[in-house]
Amino acid sequence: AARNEEAVIGELVASLQEQKYPKDKYDIYVLPNNCNDDTKGAAERAGALIFEPPLPVKSKGEVLHQTIDYLTRTADHDAYIVFDADNIVDVNFISEMNKALEAGYGAAAGFRDSKNHYSTYMSSSYSLFYLVTNVFYNGARSALGMNSLITGTGFMISREKLKKLGGWNTVTITDDVELTLQLSNMGEEIAYVPKAITYDEQPEDFEQSWHQRLRWSIGSQQNYKLMGHKLFNSAVNKEGKNAFDMFLM
Repeated sequence: AARNEEAVIGELVASLQEQKYPKDKYDIYVLPNNCNDDTKGAAERAGALIFEPPLPVKSKGEVLHQTIDYLTRTADHDAYIVFDADNIVDVNFISEMNKALEAGYGAAAGFRDSKNHYSTYMSSSYSLFYLVTNVFYNGARSALGMNSLITGTGFMISREKLKKLGGWNTVTITDDVELTLQLSNMGEEIAYVPKAITYDEQPEDFEQSWHQRLRWSIGSQQNYKLMGHKLFNSAVNKEGKNAFDMFLM
């Protein structure tokens, strides 16, 4: 879902075209929305397919809602992988996610690394944060047979699980967390795939970080209001530790 990403979208598409995976087994879609630059042209020149939401959108969740609805009606993909427009993707990413799909997982989170570890103190701090998340949050839960947390980019969800969810229907501003809660509340498993690596661009100054963390904080409150009661009931009545873990999170 790309808004004014002309400067970086080509790099992402190029990294996806270099995947060590059969080229006839995956498609690359860029979803330009509310752009006032040439994101669409840059994506097309890089070799991506384009889907532009036909209805007005105000969030990434709304973009994905319309895109998934379109793709499930017009194509026959087994699963969908979502990236941020400023990412670079490891050449083995799709093959590693495919292993998780073949192992029976309908959703999976990859290893979120950074493009700009050492640019500033802020990007270094974010890089450390995601390393801790990978190892001590997702890695630890994976070792205990519990659900990983989907963190915005570099994750997979199968067509089958989306149909069970009724499509992509997130409404909060932290759609990644909301999707994690939806799946956990239904008793679905979310794998952690540490060899599926995404290199993400981190904020480099305090102002960028402040706005991002403010959005995360508001999104957490929205998700608690939306899903907290449901998760607690599921934890008590049927789904157990994953629902309770996400309720605490």
